[in-house]
Amino acid sequence: MSPDFTNGWRLAAVGGIVFAALLIAAVFVWTRGAPPPDDSRMASPPQTAAATAISPAAVPTPAPIAATPTPTRTPFPTPTPTPTPKTDDRAALAALFASANGAGWTDGANWLGDKPLSEWSGVEADANGRVTKLVLFRNGLTGIIPPEIGELSALKVLYLGDNALSGEVPPEIGDLANLTELHLGDNDLDGEIPPEIGGLSNLAVLDLSNNRLSGRIPARIGGLPLAALDLSGNLLSGEIPPALGAASVPSALSLAGNDGLRGCVPDRLASAPVNDFARLGLPFCGGAPAPPLPAAATPSPAPKSPDIPALAALYAAANGDDWTNSDNWLTDKPIGEWHGVDVDANGRVISLVLTRNRLSGTIPPEIGDLSELRNLELWDNRLSGEIPAEVGKLSNLTVLDFWDNRLTGGIPPQVGGLSNLIWLDFGSNMLSGEIPAEIGGLPNLEILYMSSNNLSGAIPSELDSLSNLTELSLSNNALTGGIPPNLAGLSNLLELRLDGNDLNGEIPTELGSLSNLLDIYLSGNEGLRGCVPDGLRNVAYSDLDELGMEFCG
Repeated sequence: MSPDFTNGWRLAAVGGIVFAALLIAAVFVWTRGAPPPDDSRMASPPQTAAATAISPAAVPTPAPIAATPTPTRTPFPTPTPTPTPKTDDRAALAALFASANGAGWTDGANWLGDKPLSEWSGVEADANGRVTKLVLFRNGLTGIIPPEIGELSALKVLYLGDNALSGEVPPEIGDLANLTELHLGDNDLDGEIPPEIGGLSNLAVLDLSNNRLSGRIPARIGGLPLAALDLSGNLLSGEIPPALGAASVPSALSLAGNDGLRGCVPDRLASAPVNDFARLGLPFCGGAPAPPLPAAATPSPAPKSPDIPALAALYAAANGDDWTNSDNWLTDKPIGEWHGVDVDANGRVISLVLTRNRLSGTIPPEIGDLSELRNLELWDNRLSGEIPAEVGKLSNLTVLDFWDNRLTGGIPPQVGGLSNLIWLDFGSNMLSGEIPAEIGGLPNLEILYMSSNNLSGAIPSELDSLSNLTELSLSNNALTGGIPPNLAGLSNLLELRLDGNDLNGEIPTELGSLSNLLDIYLSGNEGLRGCVPDGLRNVAYSDLDELGMEFCG
């Protein structure tokens, strides 16, 4: 996903979901260097039009978010039981290795060897040895994507972003009926977007940004339950299909950078929380005036713009001189031209996305002075110290993503006051203490990742108030006590990850009523006992066989 848009879908989020809400859901995981870490976030959060990229991470869900996180950055590791030595998927992976010049990959550990597919670099497999995730982000892939990719029929996440792949997107990708995230951004792909992608009825994150794709946007994409959609930075032309967003309006939507697009923007898309309509420069079909073009959207701020001191404080506290990209920071140029900063028509900062940018040091309390901020993504850096309580002042925030840093201390309860928040990812840090009960007061939250920290205490029962939640990952902490039965009230939940903690007691029978659940992971909690609720028997992806328990029914 383009740096001008985010990593947080993981992508997962999003994002974003803001891109990544959310391309933020989402948008970002569900992983926002190396392929998305094993943190259940599949997409970078959804990200904003001008500043972000989906991280492979948690799978943003079809419901409006964003943004992930993401590369799905696949932030929480899914347990991968050792598969049988040979599977039908081995031939498809071998075809990819051959056509994408696997001998030159940055990391091709175990590929084409006799080890189980789950031990091949970037591959995750289920208990039957079927490939469920393929994450080869920024891994030196060249050549083409082979048609055999469509034979990976159990695949949920395909993340081949930020490589040098060329040729066309094979229409066989449309055979991947279980796919929830497709990340092919930042390559050299050409040709048209295959309309077969429009048949992927489970797809929540679609990132084809920054390629050389041409032709029209397939109308069939409008029927997908997308949380994050990034088609920016291509050569697309023609009108935006009136059906786009018909199934659900993406929480993170980026179409800019396609100079051939013309006509108008379907009115329903105006509700996308994260978008780049200002850069697109097209009016809405209902007659609303065209959003201002970038020059109008980023007027040169006055010398004493209220947001400049906060940005300057971040630059100082996070060792800006060492950043990978600090273009225009602390110069006289409009702050909308500072790397990672997006502003509104008044020059106020609405998005700050500095992912994978070698930030170190701390997050200063002045960050709370960016009162118009909607998207804050600082994932995959080296930030340390505590999360400042002043983050709780950012009342407009929809995406908050600090995944994969070195942050310590507790989670500020003030975060629970961010009522517009859709995507919250504090995963893969060194946070400690209890999960604040105030987190249960986030009425719009759809993605909650706090895995791979040192969090302790019980899972707050207040989380049952998060009625819009689709992904909850608290894995790899030190949480104790029982699994709250009232989590069964999260009727929209698609993914529940509580593995790798110290939880005990019986698995609540009530969890079996989560009819939308696609993933559940509970292993590594040695104190769990009893039987597995029979209602979980048919969940598509789980580690329930590792619990050593029988089903109750």
